[in-house]
Amino acid sequence: RDISQRKVMEAKLLKQAKELQELDSFKNKMLSIISHDLRSPLVSNIGLLNLLLDRLDDELSEKQRTMLSAINNSIQHQLKLVENLVDISMIHRGVMSINLAPESVVEILRESRSMLLQMAKDKGVEIIESCADDILINVDKERMIQVVNNLVSNAIKFTKTGGEVTLSAKVSGGSVVLIVEDTGIGIDPERIEKLFDMSEKTFTFGTDGERGTGLGLSICKELTQLNKGNISMESERGKGSKVTLVFDLIR
Repeated sequence: RDISQRKVMEAKLLKQAKELQELDSFKNKMLSIISHDLRSPLVSNIGLLNLLLDRLDDELSEKQRTMLSAINNSIQHQLKLVENLVDISMIHRGVMSINLAPESVVEILRESRSMLLQMAKDKGVEIIESCADDILINVDKERMIQVVNNLVSNAIKFTKTGGEVTLSAKVSGGSVVLIVEDTGIGIDPERIEKLFDMSEKTFTFGTDGERGTGLGLSICKELTQLNKGNISMESERGKGSKVTLVFDLIR
């Protein structure tokens, strides 16, 4: 009877293992659809809307321009959510590709600033870059630009018109310290830890009602750690926020 019970249990475990494998395969297929079949049309629609806003700027009424901008912002929010979901899946499955190489901190900060300059101008926020000396860090450049972009866009979102976002870098001992600091509305210090926890759903509207995914900082933490760095945040309600990234200095 013991042998029979063991065989029944083994058969049950094999069935469950097969079901889990099929479920995992289905999940991967869905993520493939999300990352390609859903992302591609969103990117195309954003491109078309930007083209309309640029080429027809003089012909559009203020109401039409406002409506097109609102649609554009909504689609960009959807695209960001799709990209975050794909990133989370890749990180948790251990298939996120990270190619570490010596990279220029100045180039990373300048590329990020360039990509988000229009977003800042539209809101009346100045992005200041302060990095006198070129410093090298051993990171995946594309992923680090993604991290800095997330931090800068977040800073812009929570900074009012006329405010500033500062990107800076310095050498401290045997480390390189990158800082994204803003003059925004800040948050309560006790909420900071939850912002980096993927299991916590934290969502706050920006100063102009901008929507976020609630996943940005948790993804920044994961990507920073994959690049052998550490991330931390300081903030105070009404006094802005400062996010610090620390990496080993390449000598």
